[in-house]
Amino acid sequence: MFLHTCLLALILETLGSAAMTHILDGKRYYVHPAAVGSIKGGSHIDFPIPAVLLSLQCAAQDRQHLCSTTQRFDAIDDVFTSGFTSNLILQSCRHNSRNGDGSLPFDFNSPSSAHETCQFTGDSSRIYASEVDSCPDLLPAGPYFILRGQIHQAWRLYEDVLDAFVVPVAPENPLTPKSFKAIGSVAHGGLWKEVAVPSRLYHSPSKAKPLAGTRVSIKDIFHLEGIRTTFGSRDWTALHGPDRDSADYVKNLISLGAIIVGKTTSSIFAGPDMPTDQWIDFHSPFSPRGDGYQSPMGSSAGAGASLAGYEWLDISIGTDSGGSIRAPAAATGLYGLRTSWNATSMKGVEQVSQSFDVVGLLGRSLDAIIPVAATTFGFKSPVEFPTKIIYPTDFFPHEDKEQQAMVESFVSILETFLGTKRVLIGISDLWDADPPIKAKGRKIKDYLEKSAFWPYCYEFYHSFDEFRELMLEKFGRQPYGGPTVQYRWDIGSSMTAEDCYQGQQEQNVFRDWFEAKVLHHDPDTLSNAILVLPYGLADPAYRDVPNNIPGTYHTLTSKLLSPVLQIPQLVFPIGQKAYLSKISNRIEHIPIACTLLGARGSDLMLMKLGLAALKAADWPTEVLTGRYTFGNSSQDRADVEVPENHPEKQVDYLKELQNTLH
Repeated sequence: MFLHTCLLALILETLGSAAMTHILDGKRYYVHPAAVGSIKGGSHIDFPIPAVLLSLQCAAQDRQHLCSTTQRFDAIDDVFTSGFTSNLILQSCRHNSRNGDGSLPFDFNSPSSAHETCQFTGDSSRIYASEVDSCPDLLPAGPYFILRGQIHQAWRLYEDVLDAFVVPVAPENPLTPKSFKAIGSVAHGGLWKEVAVPSRLYHSPSKAKPLAGTRVSIKDIFHLEGIRTTFGSRDWTALHGPDRDSADYVKNLISLGAIIVGKTTSSIFAGPDMPTDQWIDFHSPFSPRGDGYQSPMGSSAGAGASLAGYEWLDISIGTDSGGSIRAPAAATGLYGLRTSWNATSMKGVEQVSQSFDVVGLLGRSLDAIIPVAATTFGFKSPVEFPTKIIYPTDFFPHEDKEQQAMVESFVSILETFLGTKRVLIGISDLWDADPPIKAKGRKIKDYLEKSAFWPYCYEFYHSFDEFRELMLEKFGRQPYGGPTVQYRWDIGSSMTAEDCYQGQQEQNVFRDWFEAKVLHHDPDTLSNAILVLPYGLADPAYRDVPNNIPGTYHTLTSKLLSPVLQIPQLVFPIGQKAYLSKISNRIEHIPIACTLLGARGSDLMLMKLGLAALKAADWPTEVLTGRYTFGNSSQDRADVEVPENHPEKQVDYLKELQNTLH
């Protein structure tokens, strides 16, 4: 008996640091260590038991109402399962309780009719009473665990089979989240990390907390109090302990009710590393799209892979310097927003370029992204939509005819919705015909050749000056950066402050010219026009293929145009292209994307316009998780059946598909 008591005391003492898990109906649960309430009695319960909590007023109506309530829980909440109905917690206000003993006017364990599908049964089923001092303190109805007379939240555990999370987390206090702890749980087989998510029944959006219950992952360059930031680097991790404070943007998310469930993998120092030979310190996550061996792209690769693969995740937060949100959005078939520059505080975010870095959002639908963007950034909403569509001939048409066909369909939808036709503009031609005075007659290709990427590399290099000093002091060597980061550090170290300043001044000249000639703010539409720009690949990018040697980028590219102009760029998944996979030896599909740009501050307009246009055209406004972006279809979102298990028929199918586009 003494040994049992000591063992139990040790379990309870370490509950806050070690994950206590429970298996119910074949699902794994994290029993949150922080008690959120108590029951009368129950101190003898040595190990967690499941229970459904209801208010006494709700439960006391009749047994059928009790059953219909739990059936509704099961339909809307992925955490709830019928196993929680083996016990019932009836909660009431201490000064407003009709039945303080938790009694019910019906038999808890006896069905009211032979047709009743809800069964509250079990060898030890019983009702527990819980009282709170005031009604505002009542816990939300839903699934809980009881342990030693205390009520604990039930968080469901999901396997991270895509290796997208660096560390799953949970708040130390789920009712007032501030500091976080890592969840060290691994799946039953011991291979995968497990990410815990709370019941959706615990949270209801309100005016004060419009994001209540929204499950969010954050890129592992955002500080989160109590959790170590790795920055994708073993050297960085060795020099930094747990963060003492959360990033301002993360605090904002939490204050609005969002649930931070973990930190997603970032490439080393948020560089543009491609799997697999450029991901050295940590392994690149796996994209669920296509054959499962396509590159997730960009430093926010973990953010994209997790959202494209896990239905239980709602939003992923990342950053974008030169494509770190846009690249994974295009590669994994997600909506992705690179926000206007300086739209939010970057305090607590590990930056590599103060001139280019912004917070970015990824979502499976614009309906999911819009509330987050509207509340956390405070973007203005347009009075009306612009009626001008700019189609730059510098970037279109695509060489790939299937990709271009999808772009044409997308642009046609915009034209129909806005009641206008695209305006073809050659940005280079427009500049070269009448260069701004400060350009002194230089052509745009020459003038902007080193105006963006080189100053970016200068900032990228000097952002790590203090880090390099610390590495020398403690370990006697320079930090490891990997092939692409080292390439950019080499460029940055070779530049002077004057070189950087000159490039930034050239950016200013281009930005002023662009605002005067192409895109500018409008008080009603927030942008005088929308600009269509390509993004993403049209061919497979296998993760087992050696990558090219790192190189430079001209300013007038789809990667650098919006960062230089400091304007928003919104990625739309517009279709999926069929290919014969060398991995699976069957027809697979890669997502195809297109983007829209607007004047600075028009972020919300782009999202609302895109959503309204897609709905008006009866196009899907939400993508799927897993292998397909839009289901088993060939391209352009058409419902075309693909021969799955006959390679010879699949090759014929591809040839026929290509012939229709030539």
